[in-house]
Amino acid sequence: LGDRYGNKQGGMVTFLADACQSGAKILPDCRADRVLTERNNASYLDEGGTRRSTTRTRAVGVMGRCTLQGGEEIYLKIKAKRCVVSSCGALNTPCLLLRSGFRNKHIGRHLHLHPVTPVLGYYGPSSSETQPSKGNGNDSSKGKGDRVSSHSSSPMEGMINGYLGAPMTSVSNQFQHGPDYSGYGAKLECPSSHAGLQGAALPWLAPLDFKNKLLMWKDSALLIVLQRDRSEGRITLKGDGFSPKVEYRLNREDKRSMTAALEGSVRLLVAGGA
Repeated sequence: LGDRYGNKQGGMVTFLADACQSGAKILPDCRADRVLTERNNASYLDEGGTRRSTTRTRAVGVMGRCTLQGGEEIYLKIKAKRCVVSSCGALNTPCLLLRSGFRNKHIGRHLHLHPVTPVLGYYGPSSSETQPSKGNGNDSSKGKGDRVSSHSSSPMEGMINGYLGAPMTSVSNQFQHGPDYSGYGAKLECPSSHAGLQGAALPWLAPLDFKNKLLMWKDSALLIVLQRDRSEGRITLKGDGFSPKVEYRLNREDKRSMTAALEGSVRLLVAGGA
């Protein structure tokens, strides 16, 4: 989706903007249910030079539904002049094709996800310098659960504030070739590191535990291990006939590569003082 200023050059200010300037119409809040097809007779020359006839299926439009501002849902039937382009992403494009009756054996297969694992380094006061919060783990009263530290020689000492500034500004290619130098390795990157992301990722054990972990966030640095995977997954339709069902499992080589990159990430953070 890009950003508010267009600096990331996302689709909103590039491909979609170019399409609108060329006369395209964007229909928001719409869902493509299926691709319309028709069967045509065609002929071709086989390897021996003999002309043969066959029947081919051709996409000629799209059936879908659109939700209006008042909540009313209307159905649309759009006829294509030249072709139909399905651009629903790696998860939903196979679903659209399967709902439309296409039966190519590759539809929904060969899914690659570049799996990601985070690594967090804490640069604040050590556990011996941090006094535990008073109260039991289920106490959610105001004024309780604050992290009290004797590490206060400087108000900014230990603070990382990873939620400030631009994300993804640094990358390490140290592990990109993989342990076997196959080219299927991992990159180490610095992702967006705001409190909302941390809050969504943390497990909920108790109110004070959750609060104390969030208080540690400003003193923490986050890395991600982004793997180029050889593993392949598959997309099928769920029982509702619309949603994607994802089947994906890491193979042994990808697990080995990610483990090596994870170890490297920990070493990097520790070398920086975590």
